[in-house]
Amino acid sequence: MNSTPPRNDVMRWGVVGTGYIANTVLPDMIATEGLAVTAVCSRDAGRAAAFAQKWSIPRAFDDPEALFADPDIDVVYVGTPVSTHFPLARAALLAGKSVLVEKPFTLDAQEARELVALARSRNAFLMEATWTRFNAVVKAATEHVANGVIGDVRTVTTNFGRNLDAAHNAWRAELGGGALLDLGIYNVALTHHFLGGAPIRISASGTSADGFDTSCAATMEYSEGRFAQLSCSMTSWLPQHAVIGGTAGAITLPGFVNPWTYELAIGDDRETVTIQPEGAGYTPMFRAVTRAVSGGHPESAENPLEDTVAVMESIDAIRRQVLAGGAA
Repeated sequence: MNSTPPRNDVMRWGVVGTGYIANTVLPDMIATEGLAVTAVCSRDAGRAAAFAQKWSIPRAFDDPEALFADPDIDVVYVGTPVSTHFPLARAALLAGKSVLVEKPFTLDAQEARELVALARSRNAFLMEATWTRFNAVVKAATEHVANGVIGDVRTVTTNFGRNLDAAHNAWRAELGGGALLDLGIYNVALTHHFLGGAPIRISASGTSADGFDTSCAATMEYSEGRFAQLSCSMTSWLPQHAVIGGTAGAITLPGFVNPWTYELAIGDDRETVTIQPEGAGYTPMFRAVTRAVSGGHPESAENPLEDTVAVMESIDAIRRQVLAGGAA
């Protein structure tokens, strides 16, 4: 069964979730051309109604199944805690909707593989909201790499750490807690992107609490001696910093989660480039989803599902080693 096709030139979106991330992305979602947010859902009817009023959304639901059954919704955005991503995305796909799932996609790679298989069996659009893939600075860096500007990429180094408050969802095991799923996914996704996919070997160590990781340091080994080193933490601050190193130069992405600038270094020459983002940086992703669904494409060429699954597999491997006390 195909996803429900749009009935006019405007793609109608339903938002599931009324928390921090939904409130963060809504301005960019609303500002995206060819997109209309027509419904929102929270299991708390009061929260749904307040969210709808805040963002001038016509309809509010307190049951996600009711939203999924609405024939006037083309695309569902799942912006709830990661522990709920799999069941909600699955239900939306079964209802015939196109689905954008906030990152991290799922709790683990097995859930990711099941969702992808379901979407493909129904020829339905599905994508993880890896908005960095659509960031103009990341795209510029990708073009430099593709054109050989820094030579052959040999290394990727990333750091991302925050001292998250005890009330943060990352500290709640039942919601899919952990530094990797909340922060480290950015490190792993960027590494996969610039080193060409999954590594051949991973060595990791870190700290944990209550069955989930709280910090990690990992080396991801690739063919021909290429490698990546990453560190992430939810208990201490680390500079949000990435360096893509090649045989002829390097690209530095300060604030790599949502970079506005990058430094291109070739030998002793340095050039800093600034690219102002649209809104808070999410608009290009929403535009890409709207374009793909309008064109009848079941997934995004810029952010394919096989990449999402591979990233989840690497996160699983790092997490297993951290919880086991390090690589065997």
